[in-house]
Amino acid sequence: MFTPAQLPTHCVQVIQYNTAYMQGGSTWYQPQYQGSDVTYVVVNAP
Repeated sequence: MFTPAQLPTHCVQVIQYNTAYMQGGSTWYQPQYQGSDVTYVVVNAP
């Protein structure tokens, strides 16, 4: 689990299937909410 500040600086936002992912190289991150905070988890490429 990563906070937005912990994501690699070269990540870009990619929208697939109405979900906004962050992609850093071959690693994909999906947002999820912890209360009102956004965190990211590593997922398989959509």
